[in-house]
Amino acid sequence: MRNNAEGSGQAVYDCLAELALNDQGGLCAYCELDVSRQLNTFRVDHFVAKSLSNPQANWGLDWGNMLGCCKGGENKYVTVPNHYEKPRLANLSCDAHVNRLVQKGGSKLQLDDRRGAVINPLEMPIFPNLFQFDTDRGELQPHPQRCAAVTIEDNHYATTFELVDHTIRVFNLNCPRLCTARKDRFDELEDMLED
Repeated sequence: MRNNAEGSGQAVYDCLAELALNDQGGLCAYCELDVSRQLNTFRVDHFVAKSLSNPQANWGLDWGNMLGCCKGGENKYVTVPNHYEKPRLANLSCDAHVNRLVQKGGSKLQLDDRRGAVINPLEMPIFPNLFQFDTDRGELQPHPQRCAAVTIEDNHYATTFELVDHTIRVFNLNCPRLCTARKDRFDELEDMLED
């Protein structure tokens, strides 16, 4: 769509990205960074790869398969001031990290069709929160008790805990860049509460 030089492909893509951005409240579907102010830090990710489209499912045009996400540390534009570092493998997250896993020889089929291998943000239960937050390190971790209380449909793993843990690892949600941003935001909120 973006490469359609003859038609209005880029304009349509920009419109889709803006709609996804609005639907998600300006947050990346995976790491939840605020990308509402800069459309150039945002892209549309297909949870199930477009290449897996077939007569029963057109994954390229299925709105429920399109997720707005940040560029995962690949670009020089950031929504968190003073947190940009040159794109390093350790700091890639979200779909940028998934793409890197494929390049490194990860299971392409599992990464192309993520259903059951990671949690789809659109299908994650609101309550209870399956993640816990380490305020000292800024890390996300699966919450053992809450994960034990929830069954996720089509889970490829024995437990919800394993699925949540795998989701964190596949999207690299504990990369240094994101942990620092979370910790700083938490500290800001604590300061505001004290004031």
